[in-house]
Amino acid sequence: AIAGSDYTATNGTLTFAAGTTSQTITVPIINDTVSEGQETFNLNLSNAIGANIGDGVATGTILDNDPPPTISINDVTVNENDGTATFGVALSALSSFPVSVDFATSNGTAVSGSDYTATNGTLTFAAGTTTKTVTVAIVNDTVSEGQETFNLNLSNPTGATLADGVGVATIIDDDLSSALSINDVTVNENAGTATFTVSLSSASSSPVSVNYATADGTASTTSNFFPSALDYVKTTGTLTFAPNEVSKTISISINDDIAIEGNETFTVNLSNASGASIADATGLGTIVENDGTQLSNGLITYTFNGATQRAASLNFSGIDPLTGSPVGILVTASEEGVAKDVMRSNLGLGVAGEANPSDPFNIEIDGKGPGGDNTGTGGLEELLLTFDRPVKLETMTFKSSNNDDDYAIRIDGMNWIARNGLTSPKFLPLDVSSFNGIGTEFTFTVQSNIGSDDYVLNKIQVSSIV
Repeated sequence: AIAGSDYTATNGTLTFAAGTTSQTITVPIINDTVSEGQETFNLNLSNAIGANIGDGVATGTILDNDPPPTISINDVTVNENDGTATFGVALSALSSFPVSVDFATSNGTAVSGSDYTATNGTLTFAAGTTTKTVTVAIVNDTVSEGQETFNLNLSNPTGATLADGVGVATIIDDDLSSALSINDVTVNENAGTATFTVSLSSASSSPVSVNYATADGTASTTSNFFPSALDYVKTTGTLTFAPNEVSKTISISINDDIAIEGNETFTVNLSNASGASIADATGLGTIVENDGTQLSNGLITYTFNGATQRAASLNFSGIDPLTGSPVGILVTASEEGVAKDVMRSNLGLGVAGEANPSDPFNIEIDGKGPGGDNTGTGGLEELLLTFDRPVKLETMTFKSSNNDDDYAIRIDGMNWIARNGLTSPKFLPLDVSSFNGIGTEFTFTVQSNIGSDDYVLNKIQVSSIV
């Protein structure tokens, strides 16, 4: 025990009166807050008069009433480019004895080697010392990773107990957030797929996701008439980048149609990014035409060719107005779902009403019932024309093999056009000026009062799509 900090130094003289055998000496004890264990001091007697000194030293023992100090470590926050993170380790009170404690780092979201340098060791507090520091090196990388943490853990204290044995270091990222971009793609129509690449400007230590969806430009994913006219397949989804992954691909199916339509475009659009920003949200897909040259001065018009055979299909023929070269288109007829050898040649395709009656009919629709007999009394008959590429109907004329037949005709659900056999001309033009249908299949329906007559599509012209 030390005078001044543990007790108050005291001195003086004791006098024993005659007949007195005992006296007392009081030494004040200082009630400090230092953990110091059991301590002692001495009270010494000297210079006795009238007596001899038998035992001149008395020992005073001070029992400590202060608990051992506790050890705590603080949390720290640093920028990634600060270089180091310094933790403070403190004792709750002074100790007159040395205090020691072990320390070691451990990963949180930050990883040793790439975000900080692993450290371990032992801190020793000399008597009377209450604070120490531990410094951990921080790695200034170039990865966009957001805020990260690691721990400095205390263990095995000597001369003290642990109050807070874990210090958390938070590293504030100084790298700009990674940005997403999508490229533009040009493919031939027969390529099958268009593959877009979505890229991150820098690696991220956390997952990154982004939604994508196609959108029509001049290329289309819808058709009111025929699936083969679709230019590409509508596609949506979500891309997820694993940590440190910097590129992903999106594949869009391309339809190799038969329409002459020129180069067409569509887009793939990015949205709702998580873990990154979007720098370029739109990828432009260009489909390069492979069906021929787009015409700049009008449509190619096709009519029946001059073949003489009777067949289920015939070629239409026309001239490319740009090149002057012949071009062809194939048409096939079927009735009630069965291919029919109903197409004939020799045309007779003059102005409506002027065809030579001796010419063979071009396309017949027999008036027989579904069973092929002649017992029917009329009703509906249908003829399906299937073209090998999308076309637009331009001119059509029907006729009956009987001058006095009453019949009505329509195409693809349009209004009926009626012919009165006694008052109307034998040739019945079908007005398609308001019919904007473009497709590969067209259904002609005849309603007649005669069950065994033939009804003829006498004249037809079509145009290819530009």
